[in-house]
Amino acid sequence: MKKIFYTLLTGILCGLCLIGGIACGGAGGGSNKSLAIANKPTGNTLALTNETNTYQFELSDYDNEVQWISTVKSVATVSDKGLLTMLKGGATEIIVKDKKADKSDSVTLTIVDDRTVAAIAITGAPAN
Repeated sequence: MKKIFYTLLTGILCGLCLIGGIACGGAGGGSNKSLAIANKPTGNTLALTNETNTYQFELSDYDNEVQWISTVKSVATVSDKGLLTMLKGGATEIIVKDKKADKSDSVTLTIVDDRTVAAIAITGAPAN
């Protein structure tokens, strides 16, 4: 009789767990959607110019809270909203991780420093 009761109780609890979105016997809170960066730059290369030093990453349809990471912060940083700020030429890996589930995606970026230094034009003869 006890075995039937425990089997029934376990079935009810697992059913409630599944209705609540939590897999029985494991930690919950994960999305069943895949985590993917939707707009990886063409050729995984970005140009740092005098006019542009940021790039906004976006995710494919994903609901959970994520963390963005740049592995080489001297080359580029990334905000918690996926806004990349390029600092100098070089390579860095940008990683996005689900804060609760074991899901991530990444892209290795090459930042090309195309900034130019403004030239100073000197005209006329020096004054005596």
